[in-house]
Amino acid sequence: MEVLQPQYLSVSYYQPIIQSIESHFGKYEYTPRVIIQPGLYKTYGALGETEFVRTADGTPVLIRIDADVWHSRPQQGLETLIHELLEWRAVERGEEYPHFFAEQNTPLILSEVTQKIRSQATFGQPITLFDLILARFPLLRQIVKGT
Repeated sequence: MEVLQPQYLSVSYYQPIIQSIESHFGKYEYTPRVIIQPGLYKTYGALGETEFVRTADGTPVLIRIDADVWHSRPQQGLETLIHELLEWRAVERGEEYPHFFAEQNTPLILSEVTQKIRSQATFGQPITLFDLILARFPLLRQIVKGT
């Protein structure tokens, strides 16, 4: 059986989420790096976690999302990513309760992001039968498209 390794998520994937958050709550001081982490829920009991880390390359924020949730339940994975990105923005803003801030604002950002995705699908590139098949099989989509 193949053991899954942690995998960095491309910043271009979550850039629309960051733009949406910044339009409401100001610019990030540090743009987080996101890792899809196998076994995160089993180890820590969390679907996602945000960690402040000082690194040599100056990238101090690390967000981990549970790989099983990310691949098996993409909607919940997206919500978790938005929640963690909001939580870090709340920390940077000096919010007293960052988790509550994220819980309160996740539906707003999720709504905006899904509307952008729908409008791009409608007015951008046409959706093909191949795209629909890949949407139903997230692991295959990841192998084929890398997202």
